[in-house]
Amino acid sequence: MMCVEQKDNKYTFRKTEKQLYQYYEDLKKKEATKKNIDDLTKVIDEIDNKIANCDINFTVDIQAVGFDERVQTSSNGNSAVEKAVESQITALQREQKHYLTQLYKEEYKLRNLELKTNKMERVINMFNEDIKYFINLMYNQKMKPEKIADKIHVSRKTAYNTRDKIVKEIIGFKML
Repeated sequence: MMCVEQKDNKYTFRKTEKQLYQYYEDLKKKEATKKNIDDLTKVIDEIDNKIANCDINFTVDIQAVGFDERVQTSSNGNSAVEKAVESQITALQREQKHYLTQLYKEEYKLRNLELKTNKMERVINMFNEDIKYFINLMYNQKMKPEKIADKIHVSRKTAYNTRDKIVKEIIGFKML
């Protein structure tokens, strides 16, 4: 019976450590996602301004009206300029729709990351500043306990015991 319990404890310990490492990875992803959202929002706003101000470039070769006798052949009464403007505006709207879709996906991703990180953040905030610093070194900066021991001037055993204590307390919170 003791063997099964030890395996469960080791599994839970490793799973909790993995969640701590993942928390810091998710924080980095959150920042990158926020930056993506800002960039997409700027592009969408630029396209909005172009559409609102009819800021378009004519790449279509529009010829001057000749003086020879011609019958207008446009079935809807639009001139070549109007067709070019309509075409450019439609292209801008398609581009804007593409960026809006990307924006919605990034916002969805951000909401999920926030839900995921908020739980671990609440748990970490329950610790004092020294323990938070240790957690940061161990799981964010990915330092080994030996290096942490050297950095904070404690023995290796104390560093390993601190790590064990932290993980066991997080397991004890039963919030993960």
